[in-house]
Amino acid sequence: MALFQGDWTGSESHFNQSMQEAEATGNKRLKAVVMQAQAELYFRRGDWQEAERLFQAAIQASINTNGIQAQWPSMGTSWR
Repeated sequence: MALFQGDWTGSESHFNQSMQEAEATGNKRLKAVVMQAQAELYFRRGDWQEAERLFQAAIQASINTNGIQAQWPSMGTSWR
């Protein structure tokens, strides 16, 4: 919610806590989701390089998670 309200500091704090939980519990799916959310935060802040790095990391993390890769459409798939 903080992200959509423009509360960058609050968003970053929540995402950092979520990442700590993901790493502490070894939850790879949560880690991928948190990286995607962090990428969205950096995108909204205008830090394009960090946003791209995190989006790419989130994709790789999701690919490395059992069963998740099937949920990602191929590059040729239409999003409509």
